[in-house]
Amino acid sequence: MPKITLSFRDRVLKVLPLQEGEMLVGRAPDCDLQIDSLAVALHHARIVTRDGESVIFDLGGGLRVGGEPVREHRLADGDRVLLGKHVLTYSPEDVTTAERLAPEGPSAGAAPRRAWLQVLSGPRVGKALPLTRSLVRIGRRGEQSVIIARRANGYYVSALEGEEPPRLGDRPLGEEPQPLRDGDVLEVAGVRMQFFCEEAVQA
Repeated sequence: MPKITLSFRDRVLKVLPLQEGEMLVGRAPDCDLQIDSLAVALHHARIVTRDGESVIFDLGGGLRVGGEPVREHRLADGDRVLLGKHVLTYSPEDVTTAERLAPEGPSAGAAPRRAWLQVLSGPRVGKALPLTRSLVRIGRRGEQSVIIARRANGYYVSALEGEEPPRLGDRPLGEEPQPLRDGDVLEVAGVRMQFFCEEAVQA
């Protein structure tokens, strides 16, 4: 089932399934996805889902995808829709729930800079995979994959699917999110990748 993730300043607030039908997004209490922000209109947008595909419609509050204003947009994997200062990120499959993302915790006054994965094995060895989204899925659908969540206090990884668990260093990775540290090595679907993160910026 497709899902929509609501985030603010790279912090995940809600993850909701997009069931067949319509979802109203806005500030009003009657909205299916209510956003408590004056930058969001009472009835800001409507998401219509049919046969597993979702289309978002601007109801007058203003929407941007890829920096461009849109009145209507068919959502694709990883699309980030800007509503005021909030972001909706679309995923066509069940990814995770908000409770299973990285736990709340003190950020120690710092937020991570740019992070990426360097491929260490396989046909794409040497390739860098930038982690620029709040949620990034790595691996092979239906076989073995992980989800990497970017939060204010760092990056976290958790197993998403697969009979055999992916590995973080020499440990099997479970559904409980684990913090990623600079230099950590992930093994997902037979491919080894090393995590790199620039020094944190003090808030």
